[in-house]
Amino acid sequence: AVVSTQSTGEMNITCDPTCLQAILPDVKQLMVDLPVQKYDFIIGLLLKLANVADLSNWNQLQEIPTIEELFGDPLDKVQFLAPVKVSEGYDTIEEYLSTYFRLLRTECFSAIQKGIVDFKEGKLDERDMNTYHQVSVDNIGIQHTRIIISLHFKLQRQVKNWNTSSKLMFGNLLCLSGNGEFTDPIWVTVVDRDIQQLQKSVVGVELISFNEVANHDISHFILRL
Repeated sequence: AVVSTQSTGEMNITCDPTCLQAILPDVKQLMVDLPVQKYDFIIGLLLKLANVADLSNWNQLQEIPTIEELFGDPLDKVQFLAPVKVSEGYDTIEEYLSTYFRLLRTECFSAIQKGIVDFKEGKLDERDMNTYHQVSVDNIGIQHTRIIISLHFKLQRQVKNWNTSSKLMFGNLLCLSGNGEFTDPIWVTVVDRDIQQLQKSVVGVELISFNEVANHDISHFILRL
């Protein structure tokens, strides 16, 4: 594990997850050797280490990419991503599940990951990803036992015919950001594509997850938008 600090005091950690157990005794010894004033550093270190998933184990991968993954290496080029075996069988059930879970996860999120990075760098091709601005909560309701959040949005280019438009289709994955930098991602999917509402720049979405917090925490969602 390599731990470095920037001038701002922020810690950067490069860590092979298999060595976490090995370094914990050293961290414990640091708690003994360092003065009390340095405990905040150790606590921060432990919190950072706690968020390092064992990438070799597909069971420990979150369904939604973490912020570190969102701005890390491209998801379609990460370690442990293997192609589907066509001419031969899998050695174990775990290998089979790992292969398909990782590929499905990559297929779902790799395009939007690249789009967000390009957007932040000011080089996004509008043909690669649609963007919506000045997003705000218009209404909250219940539909078929689900909490539906109606979002008001602004498009750079107006849609002439929502009936034939491919924008905001049912099931589309959206990533919202309250600060505009996507360091606070909120993940939702389109669940209510009412044409009359879309003509008013309103779409119904369902909250999936944000910052690894439990689903449907509506109050926090509203505050962050």
